[in-house]
Amino acid sequence: NLDLSPGDSTQFELKLTGGMARDTVRLEMMHPVQNLSGSLSYQEIDSSLNPAIDWVELERTEVTIPANEEVVVKGYVNIPFDAGGSYTAIIMVDNVEPIDSDVPFMRFQLRYAVRLNININRPGQRADVEILDLTLEPDNAGKPIISVHFKNTSPLRFPAVADVTIRGEDRRLIERVPVFSQATRLDRRENFSVFPNSELIYRGEISKSLFPGTYELQLFFRYADGRQIVKRQIVEIEEGFLREESLRYLAVDPQNITMSVIPGATSTQILTLSSQFSEPLLVRTFQTDLSPEYSQSIFSAQELDLRGHREFKLNPRGTTRQLLTFRVPRDLNPGGYYGYHDIEVYNLEQEKLETHRINLISIIQGDILQAAEILDLNHNSGDFLDTFSVTLKNTGNIHINPRVGLQLFDAEGVLYLTLNLTLQDEDKILPGYSSFLTAESRYVEQGDYTAVLSLVSEGEELDSKEFSLAILRENQ
Repeated sequence: NLDLSPGDSTQFELKLTGGMARDTVRLEMMHPVQNLSGSLSYQEIDSSLNPAIDWVELERTEVTIPANEEVVVKGYVNIPFDAGGSYTAIIMVDNVEPIDSDVPFMRFQLRYAVRLNININRPGQRADVEILDLTLEPDNAGKPIISVHFKNTSPLRFPAVADVTIRGEDRRLIERVPVFSQATRLDRRENFSVFPNSELIYRGEISKSLFPGTYELQLFFRYADGRQIVKRQIVEIEEGFLREESLRYLAVDPQNITMSVIPGATSTQILTLSSQFSEPLLVRTFQTDLSPEYSQSIFSAQELDLRGHREFKLNPRGTTRQLLTFRVPRDLNPGGYYGYHDIEVYNLEQEKLETHRINLISIIQGDILQAAEILDLNHNSGDFLDTFSVTLKNTGNIHINPRVGLQLFDAEGVLYLTLNLTLQDEDKILPGYSSFLTAESRYVEQGDYTAVLSLVSEGEELDSKEFSLAILRENQ
């Protein structure tokens, strides 16, 4: 960032560091355009759109960088006396020669965009924003999304942060929704900048259910370190506006319960149930084992005392709590114990509206056995990418979070490929259960290979095996 005044001149340095091999790069000035999503696209030089391009001069536009060395390129900026506002010029760093890839018939062209922000302080300049639209609409999955369409009508670049509150007809606050650019993340939105004269759309997902009715949206739009716009809008949600599966009648917190206790101890967990509906609900709760006669069942091993009704009526947008107290026998073996706390939601006509399943995990401290076995290895060929999969079984007494390292050696014993295989649709394997881990790889040539597998969980190797693998290609 360069903070300058009209008529100033300054210089900057661009440091280019080489990789494993000598490389030649080209430096080219480009103009950035901020899209509705907040992302940037780059256009060829056009000083009528961005006069700052004419203010920047590079001492070299093509540079050869020796391997593992650093080269410094100097640049110069000269600001006209009549200039003012915020400008951004892009120095695009391109490889002169494309880079070969491991995929046949494919080469990579790497580009690095160096952003040069020039801020010219001039009296009388002021940041300004126009709110073009504030809407509530369903996304492709039928979930409600709040969108704020706005334009920076000033010549200045500045950060902009926005939130939208949603209130029902009774004026009760339902949710405060942070809205932000798709080009950033929620935890980084404070640092996101809006370019001069750009139009953007901020979006935010609504986590609460919105049933048919009248709602008030109130936008709080803060920008340029102290300025704010507040806008209210009434919206009507009609039947069929949102897909039924996107609506949740009951909010449950937490959605998973994990506890770590010693034999003979007691653990109490609090479950909060909050109605999202404008009419009364009937709620029924019960416990379910993972499977019949499961050896690591939390309900067979421990005594559960539920404080609160198992069946009850919940008032519109009301909240209640259940206390789940687990009493652990003194002679209970160490390990992990598992089960479900299930919740069914009905209307007053006894029609089931939805179900919730809370995962219960109780870890009994002591001599815990973490163990697993690699059962098999499979390979599936594709046109450009191949897939490797491994089947595991958890033979210990606690859940594992496994990954499998795969080293593939060719017939001459030369390392051909290294992969990390991970779980795809779950984050752990429970005791006594099996699952598979997968990874995609580059195209593997036909031939005979040896696969060396290492199964690791929480930094501990649990198993290792070797497999002979013959890979055949139809056209080879």
